[in-house]
Amino acid sequence: MSILGLLCLLLALIAALTLVLYGLQRRALGTLARLSQQLQRSAGNGQLPGRVDLESGRPEIAALVRAVNHLLARAASGTERDGAPPPALFAELGERIHEAVLMHREVIVYANRQFANLIGVDRMELIGRKLADLVPPEYAELVGENIRRRLAGEPAAERYEIDMVGLQGQVCRLEIASTPVAYDHGKALLITGVEIIPTQTQQQLPLGAEAAAEPQLLALHSLAEAIIATDKEGRITFLNPAAEQLTGSPANATQGKLLEEIVSLVDETDRRLLSDPVHQALTSGAPVNLSRRALLLSRANGHERSIELSASPIRNSSQELIGAVVLLHDVTELRGLARQMSYQATHDALTGLVNRREFERRLEEAIDSGHRGDGQHVLCYLDLDRFKLVNDTGGHVAGDSMLREVAKLLRDAVRDSDTVGRLGGDEFGTLLIGCPLDKARQIADDLTRSVGEYRFVWKDKIFNIGVSVGLVEISRESGTLEELLAAADTACYVAKKQGSGRVAVYSARDEALARHTGEIQWLQRLQGALRENRFQLYHQVIVPTHGDDGGPALEVLVRLLDESGHELHPAEF
Repeated sequence: MSILGLLCLLLALIAALTLVLYGLQRRALGTLARLSQQLQRSAGNGQLPGRVDLESGRPEIAALVRAVNHLLARAASGTERDGAPPPALFAELGERIHEAVLMHREVIVYANRQFANLIGVDRMELIGRKLADLVPPEYAELVGENIRRRLAGEPAAERYEIDMVGLQGQVCRLEIASTPVAYDHGKALLITGVEIIPTQTQQQLPLGAEAAAEPQLLALHSLAEAIIATDKEGRITFLNPAAEQLTGSPANATQGKLLEEIVSLVDETDRRLLSDPVHQALTSGAPVNLSRRALLLSRANGHERSIELSASPIRNSSQELIGAVVLLHDVTELRGLARQMSYQATHDALTGLVNRREFERRLEEAIDSGHRGDGQHVLCYLDLDRFKLVNDTGGHVAGDSMLREVAKLLRDAVRDSDTVGRLGGDEFGTLLIGCPLDKARQIADDLTRSVGEYRFVWKDKIFNIGVSVGLVEISRESGTLEELLAAADTACYVAKKQGSGRVAVYSARDEALARHTGEIQWLQRLQGALRENRFQLYHQVIVPTHGDDGGPALEVLVRLLDESGHELHPAEF
C-alpha cells in the first residue's frame, strides 16, 4: 500500500471518529480525543507510527484501538516489502519530467526513461552500472571522483558539462547537476541532466550479425590510423575520424560508395593507377598490401598523401566472407624526410648537381647497358679554364658563386634524360644516355659555347672563363668504370692542350702519346695528391751576401709526399 493511500485511510478514520464522538457517552470522550490527536499527528508528518498506545475500560473503544493498530501493522509490513524498488511517487514524477534523472549510490539504482533513451537502452539495463562507465575514458575518473565526494559530503562541483557515450555509439553532451538526497531508506545522489548538444549517432563497424562491442568501437574511433570497412560488395559502411580526415570526406557522405569513388590510388613514381585493394581482397579472400610508393588522391579536395595500405577480408564465426577492412597509414612526412635524406646523399650541396658517388653509380648502369648492346651512350669530362684566377682574385665566395652559375648553364645545355654531375673542384661530368657520338659532339660544342659566352661579374670585376671537354663512347667494348673515367680525363687533357673551349674525343693514340711524355701520369699523380692533401709548405729565409737590401726576404717552397708518405726530392718535383 502506498503512503498516499495510507494517508487517505487515516483521514477517513479521523472523520469517522469525529462522528462517533458525538454519539458516545461523556466518559469516553477524552479517550477518543487522545486517539484522534495521535492519528492527526501521524497524518500531519507523513510518517506512520508503529502502534497507538491507548487504554480504555470500554470494550468498544479497546476494539477500535486494536483495529487501528492492526491497520498500522499491515501498512508497515507492506512498506517493508515495497522497499527494494524506487518509491512509486518518485518514479512516477521521474517519468513525467523531460530531464534525464538518475539516482546514484555506488552504482545507478534508478534511471528514468529520458536518460535511458539518451544511452539507447532499456532503463533497467542501467541499474547496477556506474555513470563513469557511460562517459569517454578520459573523463571516467573525474566523474567517479565527483560522485564519491558528493556522496561523502566533501567539496565538489555541483554542476558541470560532460559527454555521454551510449551503448549503441550515441554521443551527446549534458549539463549535469547533482544533489545528495534521502532515498529509499538511505542516502543517494540525485543527478539530473539537460541535453545541450543534440544526440549524434556515431557509426559502428558492422560485422554482419557480430556488432563490435563498445570498447572496441571506442578504440577504432581513437586510432590515429585511418580505418575503412566495407560490406561484401565492397561498399563502404564505416570510416573512423582519421579516415575522414585522410580522405577529405565525411562518413555520412561515403555510405554505400566504393573506395574508388572517394579516392584514387596511384603509383607516385609514374602516376599509374593502382588496382582497387578492396576488390582484390574480396576476390582473393586474402590480405592485400599496396606498393610502398602508393599515393592517395582525394576526390573531395584534390589533396595528395603518400600512404601505405593493407586490405583484409572480414569473416564471421562461420568463416563466411562478410566484408573487408582497410588500414591506411599516412607516410607523407616520412617519405618526404626519406627523399630529403636521399637527395642530400646523392647531390652536391653547392651546385645541386649529382655528386661523384651518384654519378659513378649511374655511369655503372650505362656501362652495363652498353655491354648488353641496349644503346649508345657517351661520357663527357669537363674541366673549367681560368677558374683559379676567379678564386685567387675574388676568394672562395666568388668561386662558389661562379660554380653555381656554371652548373645551371650545364643543366640547361643538355637534355632532360642526361645527367650532369660535379666530380670535384672545377671538374664536371656529363652522361649522355641513348646518344650517338656525333650528337654528343654537338652537345659538347653547345656546352663550350655557352660557357665561353658567359661573363661572371663579381663586385667591380668581370671574368670570362672557358671549359675543355673530353668525350669517350660507351659500347660493348668499353672497359671498367675506372678505365672509362681515365679515358675521358685523357681526352679532356688533350682538349685543354689545344686551347680553351675545345672538345676532344678519346683516342688510344692520343693516350699513348701522352703517356709517352709522362704528362698524364703526373697529371693523375698531382690530382691524387690534391685529393689526399699530400702537399707540404716550407719556407726559408733569404739572406743577402753583400750589404743590407733594406728588409727580410723568404723563399716559399711546396714539397710533394708520395703514396707512402715519403717526401720526393726536389729533382723529382
